Amino acid sequence: MNIFRALEQRSVPSGYFRGEHSWNLPGITCSRCGEIWATTGVEYPSIDISELFGLKELEKRWVVGVEEFIKLEQTILDKFPQIEIVTPGSSFGPLVGELKGRNFTDFVRFVPWTLLIREIALRALASMGKLNLPETVKVQFDDHEFEDNVFEFQIMPKGTLVFDGDEQADVPPCPVCGRRSNATPRKLKIHADSIPRNLDVFRLANLPTIIATSERFVNAVSELRLTGIEFEEIEIVNS
Repeated sequence: MNIFRALEQRSVPSGYFRGEHSWNLPGITCSRCGEIWATTGVEYPSIDISELFGLKELEKRWVVGVEEFIKLEQTILDKFPQIEIVTPGSSFGPLVGELKGRNFTDFVRFVPWTLLIREIALRALASMGKLNLPETVKVQFDDHEFEDNVFEFQIMPKGTLVFDGDEQADVPPCPVCGRRSNATPRKLKIHADSIPRNLDVFRLANLPTIIATSERFVNAVSELRLTGIEFEEIEIVNS
């Protein structure tokens, strides 16, 4: 078994998507460590939280204390049991925005921690019948003459990145807000027992900007000659 990091294929010219998810949770301000922070990469495009909180609050960037955020977090976890992790800054609802440029690749360029794919490429992957793909949600965009729909993979935080003892992220988290300084390690390593067996695409729970894929997914992309994505192997570490 081999695991790979999914990366944007920057060597191929392409148009891109510009936009954002419908709703975002607030960041946290902590009275203990003094930090104001949020996490990037925890995204649930299929989950509608608009009925749980005030829409005006969800649509703006805002910051709350630790106790208030814990209440928000628990409300979401109780309502949506399929979600295991909610962090400050988590995004919900479909992407809304616009496509810019032309000559779009199969995996549409956006940001490195979000995986967008054209419908024709998604259908090709699904037709292979051997992949456990994440749920997909249609991206919403207007005023663009584009011959194909675009979908976002809802990539669940499952795997756990290994941090060596000399890495910055080995510093203990704040005991109140849980903030940990997760700098990307020089060499990516993943705990073997944290690798999900039922998903071919997932993100790393303790560094969710990193998207990981199975070797099956890499081989399928290669076989179909899909563009806009490339891969870098992640070392697997047995606990």
